[in-house]
Amino acid sequence: MINVTYAVNGKDKSAIQRIGIKNGTFVNSVTGEKFTPKGFNYARLHKGWHSTFGRKTYEPERIEKMLRDLHTNGFNIVRVFVDQLAENGIVDSEKAEKLSSVYMNNVCDFLKRAAKNHVYVVFTFPMMPISKQYSDLFDKIRPDIVGINQVYLTRGAIKAKAKYISDFVQWIKNKNPELLPIVFSYELCNEAAMVVDKPPFSLKKGFIIPANKKKYDLSSDKELQKMVDDHTLLWVYNCVKQIKKVDPLALVSANVFTYVAVYRTGPGKILVDESVDARFPLRALTLAKSKIDYLDIHLYPLKSSSIKEDLESIEWSETLSACRETGKPVVMGEFGFFRENQKNITAAVKAMKHVLAQARENGFQGFMYWTYDTDEQKRIWNGKSENGRIIKELKKAKF
Repeated sequence: MINVTYAVNGKDKSAIQRIGIKNGTFVNSVTGEKFTPKGFNYARLHKGWHSTFGRKTYEPERIEKMLRDLHTNGFNIVRVFVDQLAENGIVDSEKAEKLSSVYMNNVCDFLKRAAKNHVYVVFTFPMMPISKQYSDLFDKIRPDIVGINQVYLTRGAIKAKAKYISDFVQWIKNKNPELLPIVFSYELCNEAAMVVDKPPFSLKKGFIIPANKKKYDLSSDKELQKMVDDHTLLWVYNCVKQIKKVDPLALVSANVFTYVAVYRTGPGKILVDESVDARFPLRALTLAKSKIDYLDIHLYPLKSSSIKEDLESIEWSETLSACRETGKPVVMGEFGFFRENQKNITAAVKAMKHVLAQARENGFQGFMYWTYDTDEQKRIWNGKSENGRIIKELKKAKF
C-alpha cells in the first residue's frame, strides 16, 4: 500500500485506504467509517481543451500546491479529466496502438501527489481516443447512427470505450498497483448525452436495429426512449465489466446534467421537445438501475439558486428511490455559477449555500465544485475567485 500518513479518528494509518460503498453510503473500506466526498474539479485547459496531464503541459508543482491547499482546507477529493486527443493527450498519434507512457506517467505522478496530500481522485473520460487500438474496434460506418450517438448505440464503440478505460486502469496497475486505492472512481463519460440533430434521432421515421439487435420505431418517442434506456444499460454493463476485470474493487460511475439544463422538459420527449441545444442526457433513472456504483448529477441553476426544477426534470423522486433500492449513493460531481447569473462573488456564495442545502435535503452525499482555479473559463466563478471566497465558504459547509 501507499506509504503515507493518513489520520483516522486521530490515529495515524500507514496507508490511504480504498473507499467503498456499504448500505448505500461511502465508507472507508478498512475502518468502516463514513466518507463524505467534498472537493473540487481541477482543470487546466490548452486551446480550449483539457490538458491537466498533457504530454507538453503537465505542471507538477502547480498540482502539488493545489492538492496541498485542498487538504489544508479540509477537502478530500478532486475530479479530473483525461484528454483523448493525440496532440497533447493520452495517445501519441492516430496510429498509436498503446496509451502514451509520458501521459500515463503524469497520471501516476498525480496519484502519488494526491496520496501524499490525502486527496482521492475521480478520473473522467469525456471521449475515447481515435487511435488504431480503439478505432479498429468500431463498426463499419452506419449512416443511420452518426456522431456521439454511435458511442452508445453501436456494439463496436461500446466495446472500444470499455477497452479504453480498462486499459487506463491496467496501465496504473502495471506501473504501481499501490496507486489504485487513491482512485475514488472512474467515470465512464462526462455528462453522458446523445444528440437529436444527427441520426438516428434526426431521421424521425422508419426503423432501426442498433447494438442490441432489437428493432425500434424512429417515429415514436416512447420507442426512442426505450432504445436509449436499453443501450444505457448495455453501455454501462460492458464498461463496468471490463474495468472490474482489472480492478474488482474499483468504483465506477456515470454522470449527467438535467433536462432543464438543455431547455428540455424530461425523458420520453426526444421528438416533441424543442430546444436550441441538440443534446439530451441519458436517463438518470436508468443509470440508477444500472451496474454503476454511484450516480453523479451535475447542477448549474440557470435562473436562480433553486435546483427544484432541475431535479423534477430527471424524475428525482423515482431516481433517488431506485438508488436507495440498488444501494447507490448520489453525489453532485459538478456544480457552479455563471457570472452572467450571479453578478458578483457575494451573490455566487449565497447561491452556493442554497444549492448545498437543497442537495443535502435531496439525498446527495457529497460534492465537487466547478472548479478549483480554472481562470481559463472566464464565465464561471471558481474556487480561487476574489481571494478564494468560494473555498473559504465551502470549507465551512456541513455536508
